[in-house]
Amino acid sequence: MTDKKEPLDISESDRAQQEIERLAFFPLANPMPVVEVDLEGVPSYINPAGIQLLDKMNLDMSQVSQILPKTYKADIKTASSDKGKIPSREVSLSGSHLLWTAFFLENQNLLHYYATDITTLKNTETELIAAKERALKNEEVKTLFLANMSHEIRTPINSILGFTELIEEKVKGKLDENLDVYFETIYMSGERLWQTVHHILDISQIETGTFELKTETVNLGKIIKDLGKSFKSAATAKKLELNINLPETDINIISDEYCATQAITNLIDNAIKYTTTGHVSLDTEIVDGSVIIIIEDTGIGMSQEYQDHMFNVFSQESTGYTKNFQGIGLGLALAHRYLSLINGKINFESKRDVGSKFTVYLPIDPSVQPVITIEEPIINPSGGHAEDSNSSRMSILVVEDDPNSQKLASFTLSKDYDLHFADSVSDAKDVLNTEAVQLILLDLSLRGDEDGLDLARYLRGEAKWLKIPIIALTAHAFTSDRDRCLEAGCSDFMTKPFRLAELKETIQHLI
Repeated sequence: MTDKKEPLDISESDRAQQEIERLAFFPLANPMPVVEVDLEGVPSYINPAGIQLLDKMNLDMSQVSQILPKTYKADIKTASSDKGKIPSREVSLSGSHLLWTAFFLENQNLLHYYATDITTLKNTETELIAAKERALKNEEVKTLFLANMSHEIRTPINSILGFTELIEEKVKGKLDENLDVYFETIYMSGERLWQTVHHILDISQIETGTFELKTETVNLGKIIKDLGKSFKSAATAKKLELNINLPETDINIISDEYCATQAITNLIDNAIKYTTTGHVSLDTEIVDGSVIIIIEDTGIGMSQEYQDHMFNVFSQESTGYTKNFQGIGLGLALAHRYLSLINGKINFESKRDVGSKFTVYLPIDPSVQPVITIEEPIINPSGGHAEDSNSSRMSILVVEDDPNSQKLASFTLSKDYDLHFADSVSDAKDVLNTEAVQLILLDLSLRGDEDGLDLARYLRGEAKWLKIPIIALTAHAFTSDRDRCLEAGCSDFMTKPFRLAELKETIQHLI
């Protein structure tokens, strides 16, 4: 018979010894530093990885505290007094980052610190923060670039068109009748250039996420009526019938007025542009909490292939040297993006050589009543109401730093108004303190350290100038510029280039 071996008998003391050896092996094998300190903060143990760290930093055992968190003595006090949980602490050492986690051994009155290397994590965090700061800086640079482009292009266009209009008034009917055609061509070309710049700047803002919305109660019916009037001449020039049909009731929506206006403008403009005979119509109706705007034309229509990418930026069906229509292909792309910004939707139907139909859906809030504002009569510095002051001409302060714009204002407005000029905030204050100014035309970019908004805020903080009308007349034409001007206290906002008749109408409205 084979003798059976008895199971190996392991005593309790042997098992305890093995457990001690197993636990003791953990800090020895740990590739990261492990430090044990007593209640006085005196180190009683440090593992090989900790010793390597001391050597790397040219420290000895008496300087262990320099690799621990600076709060380790407070941690000891916390642990020994109320046995509170000790938070993990970060320590940066010679380019490395350690996260120390502490555990209090109550039965031994010892504090064990275990390190975790978080160098890669910290470096990644630093890189992400730097990347975010670079991105924000790039966005700021883009915004400033677009704003500067807008100002630098609009300002000379304003002078070109303004002086063209001025010359036209001087020579109209006195010289060759063909001059009328020349002037109209110059002005149409200038407006085309302005519209191109306007579209490029808008699409750039939208694409870079810097376009700012202003949500308010918008009288959509008035917008459509005004657009119908403004497009009448363009339709008549092409012998087209333009029909604008509105319901009898007011149409008020909660939206961004600029986006709503520009979306409808681009769709009407597009319909007239691509229609050679027949009509362009706009119909509106209110259905299920939405305003439905239908713009239909008898134009050239679009092929099925082009319809798949008609809302793409810079997209046109005819391109290259054989392009049949002017433009850069931003009208429909912008209309689509404007509507997306204000939660609108657009559908379309189009058939080649038959025409196109665009249907726009804009949300409406029927609980919002039209806002009726009652304007207080403006008091002249000399006392009395503006409308009663017929004995003398109105005195206007033009705050403008561009010499050509100053000349244009002088030539066009001096016939009807007494003008004063300033090209900085300090000069404007000097004029205001010496002259009885009744209205201010204010540019935003001025000479010196203060801009037009600074002047507007200053005037609105002074009782004697609180009621004086201020028209912001500027080449800074973004929606955010308009909002900042109105928030600063400007009474109205106009962008360059502008027509003289439009400016005079605005002045008369404010006085």
